[in-house]
Parts: sequence; structure tokens; C-alpha cells
Amino acid sequence: MGYRSNSPAVRRVEDLPNRKYRPRARDIILSWTRAREYREGQARYLRVARWSSDPDMRDRFITVAEHYRSLAEIEQNIADQRPYKKARKRYETR
Repeated sequence: MGYRSNSPAVRRVEDLPNRKYRPRARDIILSWTRAREYREGQARYLRVARWSSDPDMRDRFITVAEHYRSLAEIEQNIADQRPYKKARKRYETR
């Protein structure tokens, strides 16, 4: 038996890099939840930075808050995508 390069499994693997990520509904809900948690983390670190008396620590807390904001934006972008829906095949009878 020889290697068949035109087999369906090989063709599917070759197409993977070209596919666009489309999350399912569950993934979107989880992304919304994570985005909210990251925004809460951002607010928490900004509060701590506001009360910090040491300027170096304040800058560090602000940097951590910016990272949380970036994570929240990424998760929100994932959540804003349309969920993956299986294509329905319509059979017409004539």
C-alpha cells in the first residue's frame, strides 16, 4: 500500500491554516465572562494604583491594569464574532 496524498484526511489537514476561527456559542459565552473578569481585574489594579504612595509600585499596578485591559479587548473581539452554525442541508422535493 502506498501513501495517497489525495486522501480526505490529508486534504483536511492542509486546509486548516486557511480556515477562519469561528467560535461556537459556548465559546462566546466563556469569552464574555473572561472579558468581564479581566475588566474587573483592570479596575482592581487601577484602584490599588490610586492608593499606592510609591511611584514605582503605582506604575507597576498601572502596567498590570493595561495588560488586563488588553486581555479584555481580545476576549471581547472573540465574543463579537458570529458563532459557528452547522450548515443545514435543505432538500427540495419536486
